[in-house]
Amino acid sequence: MVIFIFALYCALAITIVYVSDALLKIQYTEFSLVWKRDKRPRGYFFVPKGSSVASFWERAHKDVDSQYDWVKGHQRAARLFRIYKALKRVFIGFTIVLIPLMLVLKVFGY
Repeated sequence: MVIFIFALYCALAITIVYVSDALLKIQYTEFSLVWKRDKRPRGYFFVPKGSSVASFWERAHKDVDSQYDWVKGHQRAARLFRIYKALKRVFIGFTIVLIPLMLVLKVFGY
């Protein structure tokens, strides 16, 4: 049971990383001026030439409710952002609720 919960947690984290990188790739390829204005952020695995680690961390910890302006006018980016937002909320909920539950199950031998 604990291994299954941990596997779900890891799969969710990997999916968030994938969606986040896909959003960044759209910004980099189709909105390069905005990408430059945002201090040239890099992704987890998508690392464009000239990107910045500092802006990566700033972007990674940005409030999930704040939507980027460039996303509103792009259909695929808007869909990916909605998915990203939902996954991030599930991940936070998973962390708050299920990780302590997993620890309790482990302590009691489940």
